[in-house]
Amino acid sequence: MACWSSAVAVIFTVGLIFLSGFCAAVVDAEETGQTNFLKNGDFEESSMSSEITNWRPWAMYNEPIDPDKATITVDKTVFHVGKNSLRIEAEDDKGYGCEQSLDADALRKKSGLDTLDGAMFKLTGYIKGGNKGACLAVDFAGEKALNQTSEPGETTNGWTRHAIAWILPNGTRPTGVHCILNGAGMAWFDNLCLTITAPGKQSAGTDKNLLENAGFEENSENETPAGWKIENGAVKVGLDRQVKHGGKTALRVDGAGFCNIIHELDVKGFPKGEELVLTGFLKMNGDPSKNFANIWLQFRMPGNKMSRVDCDGINGSVDWREIKTHMVVPEDCEQADAGLYFYSKDDTATAWFDDFALKKPRMGEKLERTFASRHMESPGLAYAEGCYEFLEEASARGAKIAFPIPQMYAEQVPFYIEFIARPEGAIQQVTLKKRMEAPPNWIAEVEFKPLKGKKIAFNWKGYVLLGIHDYDSFPKTAKIVSEKDLPPEVRPWLKATKSVQSDDPAIRKKALELRAPDADCIQTIRNILKCSSEVVQKEIKPDKPDTTAATTLDHGGGECTSAANLAAALLRAAGIPGRVLANYPNWNTPFQTHYFVEAYVPGYGWARGESIMNRFPVQSYENVIVSVVYPQDENCSFRTENIVTGSGAVGCPWLSMTEPLTTNSSFILPWKNCDHVAVPVTEFKSAKPEMDPILDLTRKVWSVYLEHAASGKSVNKALEFQRKACSANSLEEFKDFMQKAYDVYKIQH
Repeated sequence: MACWSSAVAVIFTVGLIFLSGFCAAVVDAEETGQTNFLKNGDFEESSMSSEITNWRPWAMYNEPIDPDKATITVDKTVFHVGKNSLRIEAEDDKGYGCEQSLDADALRKKSGLDTLDGAMFKLTGYIKGGNKGACLAVDFAGEKALNQTSEPGETTNGWTRHAIAWILPNGTRPTGVHCILNGAGMAWFDNLCLTITAPGKQSAGTDKNLLENAGFEENSENETPAGWKIENGAVKVGLDRQVKHGGKTALRVDGAGFCNIIHELDVKGFPKGEELVLTGFLKMNGDPSKNFANIWLQFRMPGNKMSRVDCDGINGSVDWREIKTHMVVPEDCEQADAGLYFYSKDDTATAWFDDFALKKPRMGEKLERTFASRHMESPGLAYAEGCYEFLEEASARGAKIAFPIPQMYAEQVPFYIEFIARPEGAIQQVTLKKRMEAPPNWIAEVEFKPLKGKKIAFNWKGYVLLGIHDYDSFPKTAKIVSEKDLPPEVRPWLKATKSVQSDDPAIRKKALELRAPDADCIQTIRNILKCSSEVVQKEIKPDKPDTTAATTLDHGGGECTSAANLAAALLRAAGIPGRVLANYPNWNTPFQTHYFVEAYVPGYGWARGESIMNRFPVQSYENVIVSVVYPQDENCSFRTENIVTGSGAVGCPWLSMTEPLTTNSSFILPWKNCDHVAVPVTEFKSAKPEMDPILDLTRKVWSVYLEHAASGKSVNKALEFQRKACSANSLEEFKDFMQKAYDVYKIQH
């Protein structure tokens, strides 16, 4: 059904080594006055030789380190604090590290403790680099030994804080601390700190609830909970003394509409740089297709920046259920809010909230990955990520999938992409393919080895440079012109298709109503986006069969796909070329795929508009574009043979989301029926004249990378500079890495 050619074959077989354990964010010794039990944890001490004082480099399986494949050394040019850091660089996937041995008896004596049994150990440090396999780890010996591995926390200026906290079981002793790089790439390590707290003192502060009136026992005169602010639209909010989880009262919400119940928090005593967990209990009655409730945690930073996480939430009718979310408190946090959210289209729906808490995580508490939403307010770096799980049946037969990757389009330029599978060696081949019939679109086609009795976890990550679209020259008005007066390359997006039925009588009638009286293109676009947004927010008929434009206008309701298809159809029917862009917003938590439109303005060009949120125009740095949808993709949107349950809906354009290419390639979407996310990395406070030359340079790098890969030429040396650019702290640093990569490609050419 799909047509693509000009295959660029690049084989990746990447495995990561993961150690079991848990991560709890902790404060550093410098902040508490505690002793750092590591020697040369900041790598400032250097010897006359190439040795790293108090540290021993190693390769996996105790094999000798091949200097042509890996280097482990002190770096005097990149550091977090001080003048040095540890750098581990590898060209293969073996796994390398640097260890400091620990003497348990010496630690006990230095700490002044009678025993280490039951003591709290905390290891913190900072890691910089684009390789997600970089971590800190601790080895133990004894009957209850369990190796601990760090997880990433808050990132500042390219350095990510890693931390581990554990209580030492009786009869167990720590034997070593490691800086580890799993997989090819480069990482820097700095400011490692190991502290020990006496048994019985480690839980101080852990059980303190930072929320007031968390059980809604205190009420105001109007029967609403004291300390909570209510923002509601039509729903009824009050206290319930009959139905409650604990105590004497619960918060009750009734009816159709929405509400946010918000607790403003005093952040003066908050543990900056540490994890906080928000938990609560929720009970709900109602139609699962018409109601939803969740909880959220939000922090505000200087410059009106915001970072927020939501729990997955529940819908339908459920008895009391605990829900939770968690987040690291930003170091520069100025304000915090915890909130409860309820939405329903059902007049008879009811939800109860009770017994909430905001605390540090319990020791050993396993926290699932969460995604903080943070708006990019200026150009910079971001990455898109996809994640899938193949169960034993699909793994045994050898699954094969295809998906769009970040595109080189407008002010967006990819510069690095990686593919990772567990178990190691599960990937048979990754092929990047250019869709010759649909430029500028590229896809990745991934084939897995048949593995009997094993699940396969696969994810990919693609980094992009995002620039600024020129809206300063955007016209206030522009006339709609006839098709013959439009550039030939934009005329295809006037055609009617199976999912964008611009020739449907009802669509044409509505487009005529929305067309500005003076044929003003700009006002017509705004009218159409407003209409599309309003239509999907109001259900007219139940049981909507698909997300096509005609069905959406007839039935109402739907999500972003419905709104984009409808907006594109109305634009075309009004005589304005309109096309759908598949993307991952960098301001939200995981999606399957998000869709909005861009409209062609005569004399100006394409301008993006959010068809479900009624925003126009939209800047280039707000989303990572993965597919420019063509009319033939819309005609293929009725495919059914390979659709995976939960992965999409009829009407979603072909190859705008992940497509199973064989009938045995079914996969699970790991992030609650979602498989894609975009995440801001660094923002550059740069104007368009500064950004545009760097975008041009990055386009050259990405183009020649694909060209070299297609011809079978080595890309490893240049790709290393591209990988380093993923963690660039400034536009100048990013430019330097891109120039070095381009220089290598020119020499090879």
